[in-house]
Amino acid sequence: MTKRIDLQEYTYRRLFAVLDELAQSKTRDMTIDDVINELIDIYQENSWTHFGAGAGGG
Repeated sequence: MTKRIDLQEYTYRRLFAVLDELAQSKTRDMTIDDVINELIDIYQENSWTHFGAGAGGG
């Protein structure tokens, strides 16, 4: 299923700049879905690391 989101021009340009960077660093073609999922993964990893460090005494 495909959903549509509207982005501001500035956000769109930044997203595609990240896509270009990721595509150059990976050995496969990247899509916007890949970029968004990569950003979500990074955010979640940072959130869990932050929460885990606090829970474990840091």
